[in-house]
Amino acid sequence: MKFRNQNNLSQEKLAQKMQLLGVSMFDSDIYTIEHGKRTVKDFELLAFAIVFNVKIEQLLESDNDLF
Repeated sequence: MKFRNQNNLSQEKLAQKMQLLGVSMFDSDIYTIEHGKRTVKDFELLAFAIVFNVKIEQLLESDNDLF
């Protein structure tokens, strides 16, 4: 939730931004990722990095929540 909240994005808005990058995702997907019930695919990780304007490494740091 960290990066999503820092960017003032709802789950729905984040899913829309992902879809604009060609990654089919719904707000329910964001929810399941945030709650550890779904893993993130490599191409999704790249899209999240683009949306949040951060390096992939920042998303993967152990002290960060993905969103």
